[in-house]
Amino acid sequence: MKRNLFTILALVFAIFFTTSCEKDPVTNPGDEIPTLSVSNKATMVNLPAAMQTSSDTYAQQVVDYVSALNTLSNFMGAFMVPDNATRVSKKSTAGTITYSWDMQNGYTMIYAFTETSDKNIWVLKISDGISEYDYLYAEESKDGKNGVLRVYGGYMLTGNDLVYDYTWNYDDNGTLTFVMNFASGTDSLRYEVVVNTDGSGSISYQINGSAFYEMTWDATGNGTWSYYDVTDGSLVASGSWTV
Repeated sequence: MKRNLFTILALVFAIFFTTSCEKDPVTNPGDEIPTLSVSNKATMVNLPAAMQTSSDTYAQQVVDYVSALNTLSNFMGAFMVPDNATRVSKKSTAGTITYSWDMQNGYTMIYAFTETSDKNIWVLKISDGISEYDYLYAEESKDGKNGVLRVYGGYMLTGNDLVYDYTWNYDDNGTLTFVMNFASGTDSLRYEVVVNTDGSGSISYQINGSAFYEMTWDATGNGTWSYYDVTDGSLVASGSWTV
């Protein structure tokens, strides 16, 4: 399961660097496409400093898991329009702009941006000249509080099945809830992180719908951890750490 995840992530980043780093982005006067707010955030989550520097194994696991949130902005480069792009359509009454451009591997990227009254939507598809494959989909509320990023099987040119998706939400108090769902064949995992404005938070991780581990920490960085048997839900081990 973990090996499959790492393989897929490697392929995603390979496509990302191919599409976003070939050319410098250009500005299109009158039809400038906005970026997702997370593109401008070097860090979505700030954990307690003492936990980040702690030598405790479980505290460091939290730091490692949360780092996934802080690399989310890496995907956003794929939504930059390169200077070899051709505008397929100007903004219509539906608020959609479409571009396409050739990639070094002989495929064509098709990019559509749509603006509605309350959110922005970004869609990337890959064409091999015969079929179009879903690659990336993102949407975000205009206030930046809610967002979605979905990765489809199209990035491997194997189909249009949803492989995994990220969702994030900031409530009125500034608390961030971040969820990642991943699917590969009959396997699935759900990874949820909740981080409060004071740096305290929690992580829960499920495999095929069953709890695998849970971790919580306070604003200082002290925390607790629990691991479960995914076959019957029983508690396997638990403990705490102090920073």
